Amino acid sequence: MAVLAECRRVLTDGGRLGVVSLLKTDHPNWIVRLYEWLHAHLPTYVDCRPIDAHTMIEQTGFYIMNQQMRSMWGLPVEMVTARKIL
Repeated sequence: MAVLAECRRVLTDGGRLGVVSLLKTDHPNWIVRLYEWLHAHLPTYVDCRPIDAHTMIEQTGFYIMNQQMRSMWGLPVEMVTARKIL
């Protein structure tokens, strides 16, 4: 959340933010569980982890403008665009 707070600090009023991330879900499928295992054991090679970007962005003081869910090789991906609240 420190990165989002810094983005909020440097953006002008009404400035926009775009985030694409692996999506943290309540019931991960086998490919997500494998990916998280690889991240835990080989973080040099699998260096990111699924997060709940939508909630984190809202909690940092942004207004969500658009949110889309996609799948990339069976991994859930979330794309969020948000605007800095004035």
